[in-house]
Amino acid sequence: EALSSVVLFALFADGGATHDPSRHFEEQLEGLDRAVKRMRARSKGSLRPVRAVLLCHRTASAAGVGEAGEKSERWAAALADFEKSHGYLWKFGPVCPEERGHGHDDAVYAVFAEMAAALTSNLAETEDEDEEEE
Repeated sequence: EALSSVVLFALFADGGATHDPSRHFEEQLEGLDRAVKRMRARSKGSLRPVRAVLLCHRTASAAGVGEAGEKSERWAAALADFEKSHGYLWKFGPVCPEERGHGHDDAVYAVFAEMAAALTSNLAETEDEDEEEE
């Protein structure tokens, strides 16, 4: 049952209104690390839900579009460094959940649909393997 559950961490690449975006993103990664450590301390690996990260942005520039493309390079580099230290993350995005129109309404929905499809496929494969063992 744990394999059919997801804990989704939403991280904003372009930070808060009063924060340095790159530092704010690093703080979110630190919070993610603390949360994962708590999850590991509370339950066995086979009983923990799958973890996923939804990368979000509030502006087009945070996604690497426009003048602030270098900002996206900073958060992407911070994320790469985090993965080197902590292992692979199941990542989605970046998406702008606040943006409306021009197909953007579907971006968050598409992420959840992709997660559900992957989990359903993985669950079916696990059940097939269990049947073969019997």
